[in-house]
Amino acid sequence: MDLLYVSAPIIGYLGAGTIKFFLNSIKSGRWAFKDVGMGSMPSTHNTITSTTFFVLGFGEGFSSPICGVALALMIIVAIDSLDLRKKIEGHAKVLYKNFSDTNPEAAKLRLRLSHTPTEVLGGITLGAMIAYSMFTILPFVDLLAWL
Repeated sequence: MDLLYVSAPIIGYLGAGTIKFFLNSIKSGRWAFKDVGMGSMPSTHNTITSTTFFVLGFGEGFSSPICGVALALMIIVAIDSLDLRKKIEGHAKVLYKNFSDTNPEAAKLRLRLSHTPTEVLGGITLGAMIAYSMFTILPFVDLLAWL
């Protein structure tokens, strides 16, 4: 069960990335390989931290000290996704508008950095679902391996 805690963020990352890739592909009408890692639904960062929080909560108890630390990290990442990254996105848009014609580096700036509240909530919800699945499916897989 110890590997469960280490694998939770990795599984959260892969789950969010896979869903995001297919949603972006459907939205654009083509395989969205060049859009990998670009904002959108669900928030990968929030999925990673919420999967970790919920796995720790299910495994160690939601009132455990380590779960409190994971909750704090999850909240910080959610706030960052909604607020700080929105401000950085604004700066990138100003730089792009003013310098993209004269500076090739400014022309390469990503202009979509932040998440909407729905994308953040989607990431947190996905993380909870992945963690719950890990606790309901993996013990069954361990039981089958024992037989």
